[in-house]
Amino acid sequence: MRISEADIDALESYFSGDNSGGGAWKFDLKRRDAIKGWMDVQACPGSGKTTLVATKLILLAQKWEHRNKGVCVLTHTNVAKHEIIEKMTLHPAGERLLSYPHFIGTIQEFVNKFLGLPKVRGKYPFTSFSDGDVAKNFVGKILANNSDLRGLYRNLKRELSGASNDEIRSCLGTLHFSSENLDLTFHRLNGSKVESATSSHSDRRKMLCSLKTKMMEEGLFNYRDMYAIADRAIDQNTKLPSILATRFPCWIVDEMQDTQLHQDNLLQKIIHDSDVLLQRLGDPDQAIFDGIGGGQPNASYNNSTTLHTIQNTHRFGSSISQKITRLSYNRIGEIQSERPDAYSAHPHTIFVFDDTTQKNVLNAFSELVAKCDPEGTWKQIKAVGASNGQQGHIEKYWADFNQGKSTSIDKPTRLIEILEVDGCVEGAVIYKKILDGIVVMLRSDGNAINSRSKLDQHLKSHVNYGTFRRAIASLLLDGAGTSENWTAQTRDIQDVIPTIKATSTGQFFDYAESEHASKSMATNNKFRSTNGREIEVATIHSVKGETHDATLVLETKHHDFDLEKMLPYLSGDIDSAPTGKRNIERMRRLFVGASRPRHLVCMAIHADHLSNELRAKLRDVHRWEILEL
Repeated sequence: MRISEADIDALESYFSGDNSGGGAWKFDLKRRDAIKGWMDVQACPGSGKTTLVATKLILLAQKWEHRNKGVCVLTHTNVAKHEIIEKMTLHPAGERLLSYPHFIGTIQEFVNKFLGLPKVRGKYPFTSFSDGDVAKNFVGKILANNSDLRGLYRNLKRELSGASNDEIRSCLGTLHFSSENLDLTFHRLNGSKVESATSSHSDRRKMLCSLKTKMMEEGLFNYRDMYAIADRAIDQNTKLPSILATRFPCWIVDEMQDTQLHQDNLLQKIIHDSDVLLQRLGDPDQAIFDGIGGGQPNASYNNSTTLHTIQNTHRFGSSISQKITRLSYNRIGEIQSERPDAYSAHPHTIFVFDDTTQKNVLNAFSELVAKCDPEGTWKQIKAVGASNGQQGHIEKYWADFNQGKSTSIDKPTRLIEILEVDGCVEGAVIYKKILDGIVVMLRSDGNAINSRSKLDQHLKSHVNYGTFRRAIASLLLDGAGTSENWTAQTRDIQDVIPTIKATSTGQFFDYAESEHASKSMATNNKFRSTNGREIEVATIHSVKGETHDATLVLETKHHDFDLEKMLPYLSGDIDSAPTGKRNIERMRRLFVGASRPRHLVCMAIHADHLSNELRAKLRDVHRWEILEL
């Protein structure tokens, strides 16, 4: 199973010509060491980490001879999983790892498939994972039909600051097991946690246990349940880790910086066999999701001082790399660029505004982009902010910004909202969202078809399935069109789905007038400047993993103004890593935002936060352009 220099040379040769897939694959000494070895790797932004992972997997696939043992590849998101698979399938050998005995998926998918769901199905009928309104509505039905549990409303009033019954149902919809001891936890409306330990004998604990049991008896589980159930399964069967180690002698964990403590602890329980090969890859400097949802970040990787660093990037030139190196919390060292300086030799600018000119920042950025890209070849132009709370709102730059709008269309309420996403989402993704929207209707009607897989089976067995698909394809290709066309097309869709009450359809099939649709659905937070350029405005969390042509980082406030706090590091006045949780988080978010662009990076800072001395240093020493608005 050893990967040799000759193996890597052969793959480089394969991808040097017509098989390059858009660019030749080249590996320097550090990348080759990471491909051949099994050390933990920190890869800087734009370093080609996905290509490195895919290369290793292709070379392993070429040598793999086991029929019942496989490679296990874990990621943190579906996006990362699909990126790896896409790269792998550029080579014929990569296809071999896409089926049994191998596994490529998210940590959540792995825990569900191999530990959580097998344990659950031994006792309960699994139906679906609870989420949002589905869980809230189910909790409401249980509490309405069980007099012993109605006391939860009274019991939780004080705990939840006098929340309404509807709000209490929303909170209880997040109820989940949070440990192998079956401690129970749910979230307040502000995201903070309320915990109920197994050792408690309170009335609340008894009612929460009863509610959770009834949810499980209906097959409704929380994603977080799977980790607690998996932990419990391992504690009850100590042979499970060795069984999994036999099945998967090689493990690769991608995006390790975003892995939470409970996930990391579970992985360490599973992967502790000395004969198992394990490699973890990521970038602790970009760990902005590791504590999401109140979870604690992992320490074994993010706090490691022995990471094998890859610190040269293909994304941007040295004029950008020199500016963002000082924003590395892990002090990765000087980020080297593999782009010629001319590629990014643009006037990277700090826009200095005051209270009256803040609303002019986006236009000023757009004018600079137009000067740098007069031919209009740049397509990904974004302005990003680290926070949208307290006093430093992103809306202060652009009043129409709405964080709830997103091309991810995670919670569709109307079919037309799913369709009108400005062409930035793949058709297959939109189709799945359409099915999800239909499932929501069926669930609200109490239909037995209460999951996407069940709906898919129903549709494929229907005599008019072809008509349904043609109607969907027409809407995807041509849009909503007129109200008459919309009525005809959606009738073909409704004829195939199970019959439900009119009240259950809600507004899902309603037609929106074009003016309303254009304003509230199709814009997706795209600011149109006076020169006609469009700038997408977003939070930094939403653009992690993206590559832009030009990026503007907006100063925002959460407790303190983030760029003001980071200026001493940006200017080099402080050469050590920051201390304190908030400053560490600020630096990591700023690093993520500023490392997105290929060509142009800019920042917007309030004049009160930038002294004359700092202006001069940023301009004369670090080669920032300073533009007063």
